[in-house]
Amino acid sequence: MKNKIITLLLVVAMIFVFAACSEPSPTDVADDFLTAVKTQDKEALSKVYVEENFDVADATDSSDLPEDLQKEIVEKIFDFDYELGEEKIEGDEASVEVKITTYDVGSAFTEFIGEYISQAFGLALSGTSEEDAEELALEIFEEKFKELEEKDYTENVRLELKKTDEGWKVSEIDDDSAFLNAVTGGLIHAVKKIDEALDE
Repeated sequence: MKNKIITLLLVVAMIFVFAACSEPSPTDVADDFLTAVKTQDKEALSKVYVEENFDVADATDSSDLPEDLQKEIVEKIFDFDYELGEEKIEGDEASVEVKITTYDVGSAFTEFIGEYISQAFGLALSGTSEEDAEELALEIFEEKFKELEEKDYTENVRLELKKTDEGWKVSEIDDDSAFLNAVTGGLIHAVKKIDEALDE
């Protein structure tokens, strides 16, 4: 009888061990999240993100641009590479280090603004039309964006996760977060710096 009780306890213990092992780790969830972001898989994102949805496109709205250029921007934004690093767990909170490598979109945007302001100033003095100014802006922007051929932008960021009833999920990511800035190749911070400079 004693042996049967010991055997039963061992079986129960093994069930708990296997149940714990089968739950995706924070690193597994971070991997699924990044893959879902790259492929823009909203259904997969909903399973690993703590909020209802996560859309990088919302933070990089380019709806005012021609459709073909919009498509090219989206393709480059989501064509990032990533490497998962150290995982840390503290109770119901966790973090995973991530190295993002992508196109230097932020520098391209900064160069575009600088060149456009320089040329537009001359056009304004010559009495050019608003349509001509918009055409010039589009021309310079497209030129700078098409020059992005190498993934030479790298940033190390940290994904925060929290334990929920459904397992680990990536915590809410702000629109101006380091993660979004990394994925967009420094675009978020570049836009912020330009806005601050213009305000001054």
